Amino acid sequence: MAVLVVEHVPGEGPYAIGPALDAAGLRTRLCRVWAGDALPESLAGIEALVVMGGPIRPQGGAHGVRCVRSQGGGSLSYWTYLSDSDNAARARAGRRAPGGICQTRPRAARWEARFAADTPAYASAVARMGLRPGQTALDLGCGAGRVLPAPRAEVGDKGTVLGVDVTPAMLTAAAREGRDGDLAHLLVADCLRLPLPSGTVDGIFSAGLLDHLAEPAAALREWARVVRPGGTLPLFHPSGRAERAARHGRPLSPDDPLAEPNLRPMLTAGGWHTGEYDDARANFLTRAVRTG
Repeated sequence: MAVLVVEHVPGEGPYAIGPALDAAGLRTRLCRVWAGDALPESLAGIEALVVMGGPIRPQGGAHGVRCVRSQGGGSLSYWTYLSDSDNAARARAGRRAPGGICQTRPRAARWEARFAADTPAYASAVARMGLRPGQTALDLGCGAGRVLPAPRAEVGDKGTVLGVDVTPAMLTAAAREGRDGDLAHLLVADCLRLPLPSGTVDGIFSAGLLDHLAEPAAALREWARVVRPGGTLPLFHPSGRAERAARHGRPLSPDDPLAEPNLRPMLTAGGWHTGEYDDARANFLTRAVRTG
């Protein structure tokens, strides 16, 4: 088995990841997209994927991730997308483990216990969606599914609750916690290409997802596609931007897609009206409404 490392810009990577993989006894296979190398036709023999980006949300990096996913990326044990857009070169998809590999399976196993105390704050944010019995709610980036009981309580037995995550291990953890079946339908899907018809969802709940995406504007347009006019989109996190930046030892970035000067016009262009923007220390909540 091998680790596929995809480079989109000359000189971008693999940095310390290469020696770390070598030290672990893992064979690497380098694909230099910038030099004309083609992405593999299949992921046979590939155990993990590392996608190196370029300066500030490279379009090529996100394109490469989508291409590999379309070839069966859901079967990967690990994958991560690394960019040099901040000093820590942190992962844009998933939390980074030492050496830069996103360990999705161990992460899913720990997720429930690690963030259990935040569940009431999430439920309170869901209550702001204004869902009614019989409607359809989507938890996008649902992880282990601890939020799913909240929209179910709002839409009732005749409503529909969908939990979507790109990581199969997360949905396995959600099912293990009993959050599938009558509670919710769990879907493995890319949030930039939702397998849903247009205008079929009454509200999307998204927590801690948008600022980890390489193409947040494209994501907002796709989310607007599946939501009916008047449907709501709360963008939530149980801590504010300043508190999170301090916790990670970095300053607030003016390029942060959740910064109000960036987020409001991006929502407007995507088909949303921003009803409120609250970036408090204890939580972040932006509530947007799908325009007609």
